[in-house]
Amino acid sequence: MENQTETTEEVKEVTTTNMVDDAVNAADRLEAMAKRLEEANAETARLQARAALGGRAEAGAQAPAPVKLTDIEFANKVKNGEINPLKADGYL
Repeated sequence: MENQTETTEEVKEVTTTNMVDDAVNAADRLEAMAKRLEEANAETARLQARAALGGRAEAGAQAPAPVKLTDIEFANKVKNGEINPLKADGYL
């Protein structure tokens, strides 16, 4: 009976030690990942700020509004064949 008790305590000790080691390893990996993530976020922020200040930010850029033609300009372009309103509407 005494041997069984010693064996059970030994197994508990080994299991507890393994669990603690696993937890320590997991914490180390989490800390390393957090550090890499922080560095990546800082780099991304730096690049976004540089793009915004450099005037080359394409993601938020808006295309210039199309120039509205006056009625006379539109009629002249239709007469010259530059614009086909039926084709734009999908009829041709």
